[in-house]
Amino acid sequence: MFVQKYNPITWFAWNSALGGEKVNMIVSWLFTSDNKSFFSYIRTIEKHFWIKWDELSSFVIVLKNDWNALIYLNFQFDSFDAYIKSEKNKWEAIFKKDIFWINGVSLKDINISENDWIIICFKKNWKYWLYFDFSPLIPNEKYKINIKKLEEKLGTLYTILIFDEELDYINNNEVYNDLVLDWWYPFFELWDDYKILYNFYNSWKKILEIQNNLVDKFNKERLDKIQERWYKNPILKEKEDIIRAWVESFLYFNKSWYINCLKNLWTEIEWLLGIYYIWETWNTNYKINEIVDYIKNKITNSEKSNLLTIWFNEKFTDFLIKNVFDFFDINTWKINISRHTIWHWVALSEEYTKIRALQYILVIDQLYYYFIEK
Repeated sequence: MFVQKYNPITWFAWNSALGGEKVNMIVSWLFTSDNKSFFSYIRTIEKHFWIKWDELSSFVIVLKNDWNALIYLNFQFDSFDAYIKSEKNKWEAIFKKDIFWINGVSLKDINISENDWIIICFKKNWKYWLYFDFSPLIPNEKYKINIKKLEEKLGTLYTILIFDEELDYINNNEVYNDLVLDWWYPFFELWDDYKILYNFYNSWKKILEIQNNLVDKFNKERLDKIQERWYKNPILKEKEDIIRAWVESFLYFNKSWYINCLKNLWTEIEWLLGIYYIWETWNTNYKINEIVDYIKNKITNSEKSNLLTIWFNEKFTDFLIKNVFDFFDINTWKINISRHTIWHWVALSEEYTKIRALQYILVIDQLYYYFIEK
């Protein structure tokens, strides 16, 4: 870290304007280098503070009101808070695949107070993100930087960089619709294998062997680990024996067993969603469409509702409605497998596959993260 004096920088212009014309000023902003505006801002900052930004992995600039700038080059967070899928012991290694949400980073090694202005830029692979906040400069305002909130906001940005590849699968993926049409949604439990699926779909090689190899990875040991987190919830714990029976039937090679798994798990999915709905609304006299509408609204308006996060809230809602709760129409022979075709006994027998049974298990697991965990 080094200190330098700087000429007072106030805000950035939102629009171009001639002298005497009105200009809108930006106080706080965050974005990645995918946004073409990034380069205009970063060049202004580079010129003002004499920083060669493209030669750095990161920089943090803390602007004090005595016109001293504290500049940290190639700064790395020494720690961050994250939610993980399974239990970890102290000093045990945590891998990227273990993490499903980064809650915040630690700023304890940066000299920043609530009255400072801040500029932060980080790079991972070939992508940058930039954040600045000059709010304390607003005249007659009592605004202070909330350090805790800032750490949480930076955690979201850090998530964007760490899970950049996974984000591209759903945000910029030209074959995403084909994957989801076959129910291969990027469930948290599939992160390690989604790249394999993507590459084959991208090559128009929907090889059944690839999908079966993925299914085979979900052996008893892995399914037990998945269920360990489910049954930490007291409500799910009450139905552990029943749920385990259906999940374990997935492991048998006889077709009748995973048909049993697939059909009966739906009673548990609907029960799970119904319990959540009752908890939230106290309405015990409900219809399934009310649950679906409520969940859609809940996900869309949640604090993690952002396609720039790994939660993909809107996309997951879309997946549930178009696949899981899709309605059938016998007149047009629209009877793709879904909750409704299964319950009304019109789903085609060839749709009852071990692949689909696994995907139903993954739906329950994903719902656990969205609703039960929180």
